[in-house]
Amino acid sequence: MQAAFDSFARSREDFRVSAAAWDIVTDHISRCAEEDDREDYMLLTLCELFLKSGTKVMLEEVEDRPELNGLYADVVGKCEDGYFPVHVAEIDEHCSVSVRSLRPAGFDSRPQPDFKIRAVADEGGATGFIYTVGLSGLGGSVMYPMLTEFGREMFVRDVESVAKLMNFLVSRMEEGVPVNDEQLVQSNGLMMASQLHTAETAAEMRAEYHLEQPEGSELIELHPVVSCEGNDDMWGRILTQADARAMAAQAGL
Repeated sequence: MQAAFDSFARSREDFRVSAAAWDIVTDHISRCAEEDDREDYMLLTLCELFLKSGTKVMLEEVEDRPELNGLYADVVGKCEDGYFPVHVAEIDEHCSVSVRSLRPAGFDSRPQPDFKIRAVADEGGATGFIYTVGLSGLGGSVMYPMLTEFGREMFVRDVESVAKLMNFLVSRMEEGVPVNDEQLVQSNGLMMASQLHTAETAAEMRAEYHLEQPEGSELIELHPVVSCEGNDDMWGRILTQADARAMAAQAGL
């Protein structure tokens, strides 16, 4: 168990495990007096922070199936008695593997998001709109039953940065941070404010922009913001004066 736990611990930044969350884990483990308690908490940590359905892993030290060692697999279900169901694509086989034999895949091991990002603009146009196709964030949860993202009047040249900001917004929600109206979000040199839309108003926007989003989904609209002041409600790094000048120049101010 220790070898598996340590391998994922070294890759925790790839899984977006915050320093604060990891401090809680290490503090709890340090206070476990019994080895069984330590292993139980390590398994719980792996299940909650790393080995979710869709996570890519590499198989090592599979004693009863040595031919699987070195192959990549996808976690396809929840842990049961210390074993995870996985799908080994190279041999197209589903099997159950001990958590002790799972390692990070060595590339982006995180589950792929349940959404894609699509950008739309007229040929030669300076601005357009961008939106998620499918559910984003905590889709299917109590907090956000069905959630999508949308941004209009976005500069075409910034489309990649806007997409990264959308992904950053999702990552924050996955950490349990709620989204509020006029929440400031900053990432990749952009700052935007969120506006929450109910399923009813989101339906109107889907019809107006022909958005390929699920019926009944709520929507977070993102608005570009030009500001030189940060505040406690802002996510991301603190806005600098250079950022503010660059944003003002983009907006033609």
